[in-house]
Amino acid sequence: MKRSNRLMLVLGVVLALAAFGGVLLFGSGSGSAQPAPPATVGVVTAAVDIPLGTALDSTMLTLVQKPEAEATDSYREPAVIVGKVVRRTVNMGVALTPADFEAGSGVSAPDVTSNLPAGQVAMSVSVDPVSGVGSLIQQGDHVDVILTMKDEDSRNPVVYTAPPDPQTGLTFSALEDSLLNNTTIKVLVQNVQVLATLSSAPADGSAEPTTLSDMLVILSLTPQQVELVRYAQVDGNLILTLRSPQDADAPDAKTTGITLRELVETYGVLPPRVVITQAP
Repeated sequence: MKRSNRLMLVLGVVLALAAFGGVLLFGSGSGSAQPAPPATVGVVTAAVDIPLGTALDSTMLTLVQKPEAEATDSYREPAVIVGKVVRRTVNMGVALTPADFEAGSGVSAPDVTSNLPAGQVAMSVSVDPVSGVGSLIQQGDHVDVILTMKDEDSRNPVVYTAPPDPQTGLTFSALEDSLLNNTTIKVLVQNVQVLATLSSAPADGSAEPTTLSDMLVILSLTPQQVELVRYAQVDGNLILTLRSPQDADAPDAKTTGITLRELVETYGVLPPRVVITQAP
């Protein structure tokens, strides 16, 4: 009986020593464990040096894994910025941020060139609430450009002499320009897209411009259309009309243009008449 107790005591000591060793081993292992690495995310980075003014394509971009703490204001997918134009040089290996697409002056400007189709040029047209559809034109809209021209310069005067009146024998002479209505109106350019609009600052200094204000409308035009619109700016007046989005791909409409003669002959407008009276 004594021998059995002695064996039980020895076995208990062995088990206690084994447990104590396990605790020591576990504690030693946990003290040497390395901290978990920080989480990373894919960041869109320049794969090559990208010069100022370059429109991005997918070959210029790559995804690089960076710690989340270093990925502030970066992009996660190259497709998000493909086609955008960089406003400063971006060196290879540098992550792209929204600041790379902003104007160097620090003022956030509309991105016109990224939306400009090949073969088109951007041109600004100044309009007021009357000539600019109440200043309601917005980026992405399609508009027509209407020319209004009135020749009153009398650079080459022509004297018109009326035949004598059969009853009174009176006659008169006058400059031909003073007798003719030289106003002409015509749809000059049709279905051009608005790339951006810039409203004038409100008079009260508030952050938001008023709805009814003068504005610059940036149009996407062909070089030939630029010549037409510029002529209208220099030697005439122009207005913009707003088109329905459903007509974005519609062919140009055929218009007659309007003069006084067209109004009289086609639309039945009564023409003015010269009245000759004999002075008392």
